[in-house]
Amino acid sequence: MSESEPPEAVLAKLHGQALPVAYVADAAGRLAGAVTESMLRGAAPGATLRALARPVPSAPASLVLERVLPLTLESDLPVAVVDDAGNILGMLPKDRIIAVLAAHLPGSRA
Repeated sequence: MSESEPPEAVLAKLHGQALPVAYVADAAGRLAGAVTESMLRGAAPGATLRALARPVPSAPASLVLERVLPLTLESDLPVAVVDDAGNILGMLPKDRIIAVLAAHLPGSRA
């Protein structure tokens, strides 16, 4: 979401989503943080996405998954996947990272 979007519009987009988190991008499209549905609901009138956004762990798309796992301990938010310029490419929720790594453990039945 662009930092210029009104929090109410982002809240409407997040309503009913399985993972109610939106990454906030600055004017250049780079990761500025993340907001959750509950953060948006509790926002003061006139608050901006930029002001509401919390820092979020990020990892370059080239980073191997085993190296991403420690980043999940930094926050309860999903790890943001970014390109070399810091532009948002996607997200890696903690449960998905763990499931993929567990499936590749020796002796797993993946």
